[in-house]
Amino acid sequence: MEYNKKLDKDIDKEKLDTEFVQVSLEVLLKELIRGVPGVKAAAIVSIEGLPVVSALPENITEDVVAETTSMLLSLAERAINAMNIGDLEQLNIQGSISNLTVLTAGEKNVLTVLTEKRANLGYVYIACEKICEKISQVFQ
Repeated sequence: MEYNKKLDKDIDKEKLDTEFVQVSLEVLLKELIRGVPGVKAAAIVSIEGLPVVSALPENITEDVVAETTSMLLSLAERAINAMNIGDLEQLNIQGSISNLTVLTAGEKNVLTVLTEKRANLGYVYIACEKICEKISQVFQ
């Protein structure tokens, strides 16, 4: 009987830890969107292509962002390896309407950010680097 109570407490603790991490990451993304002019959406995606947490507009789903990020990472890694230029740090795509930036956020996650076309990408990058450091700390 005592074992079952301990097991239940461990499960509850794991659930609380997971919820705490989830909320912490959501707060980071919302800070990024509110605090950096031109940032429209953001998501944290695992390097396996699974959504971790996101702050996206209604017309963009978390799964689409995760799948797209995964495909982009795969292509970028192949290009980096073929050209022998080191490790992926950042991937930028500039579209006619918006920009997409993917940055490494620790060993197992990336930060995907959608910005307005005219956003100051230097400022966005600096802010994203700080957020990536915080994301990395959450997963340590």
